[in-house]
Amino acid sequence: MGHDFLSQFTVVLDYPEEKSWLVPNGKIELPKDEYSLGLGMEQNEQGIFVVTGVWEGSPADWAHIHVGDKIITINGIKTSEKTGVYWRSVMRDNSVSRLELTLEKPQGAHEVVILEKAYLLSEYKREEKIL
Repeated sequence: MGHDFLSQFTVVLDYPEEKSWLVPNGKIELPKDEYSLGLGMEQNEQGIFVVTGVWEGSPADWAHIHVGDKIITINGIKTSEKTGVYWRSVMRDNSVSRLELTLEKPQGAHEVVILEKAYLLSEYKREEKIL
C-alpha cells in the first residue's frame, strides 16, 4: 500500500496477536470514480503478466479473462517491454478509453478489446475474437 492511501489512517499493529488495523484519521478522500479493468496480475520472470484474480462483474470478467491467462501485449506493445508500474498506470488512466489485450489461454491466443473501464459498476462493452 502506498503512502497516499496509508496517510488517511492511523495504523495500529498488535505484534503479539499478529494483527493490524487501519483507523480512519478524518482525512479519507476516496476517489469518486476509480477506473480499473478489475483484475489482479503479476509479472513473471519473462516480463509477461499472469492474471492472479478477476473481480466479478468487472470489464475483465465480461471479457472472459481468467486466472492463469497470460497478457502478452497491451495495445500492440509486448508487456515485457515495459515495467509493471507503467502498465498499471495505463490500465488506470481515465484518458485511455480502449485497451487491446492479446492473451495466451489454454486453448490458444485470444484478443480482447475493452472499450470501457470502470470500478465494478457500469455496464461494459466488449469485442473479442480468437486469433
